[in-house]
Amino acid sequence: MNDGKHSTVLDPEKAALVLTQAIPSVFAEMTFMDAMPVASSWGVAESEDPADIFAAVRIAIDMLMPVSCRLELSMSSELADNIADTLYGGAETESFAVGATPAAIAADQSRADSTLELLNVLAGSFLSAYFGAGTPFKLELPFFLFGASEVPDPSIARVEFNVEGLPAIVTLRSIRYRY
Repeated sequence: MNDGKHSTVLDPEKAALVLTQAIPSVFAEMTFMDAMPVASSWGVAESEDPADIFAAVRIAIDMLMPVSCRLELSMSSELADNIADTLYGGAETESFAVGATPAAIAADQSRADSTLELLNVLAGSFLSAYFGAGTPFKLELPFFLFGASEVPDPSIARVEFNVEGLPAIVTLRSIRYRY
């Protein structure tokens, strides 16, 4: 979409800068956690799956307007648990497993809800900061990623963060829908 105001191509440097500013703000406001960019890599090459390096929770949200792109967040399982503990009071943090108790199932749902909502807010924050407040945008629902990345295209921007000592990687990718 090109309405004369917005380009259909994101500037990688500007996108990385906006993400680097949005991520600490969203983590601080939603989870009361400090997220600091890391100068060196967590040891995850762009072509690698973060789950191969650390036990990762990988989530994504597709942004459809004003640009078509995907925002992916990979974080350690421990960080996902800490976010759920902060947002839901840390009642039960057992992982979901076959035969799990109702409390463990509820804890797993809290973890899923909190990480997906965090990404949803991050996507909105990124788009507002990149294109300006009041710019209309359209997002799909956030979802979990399993296995290798579904989007083979190289990233537009990738930033790595230390969130209270735990790894988080945010990747912005270009996507094209085929209907």
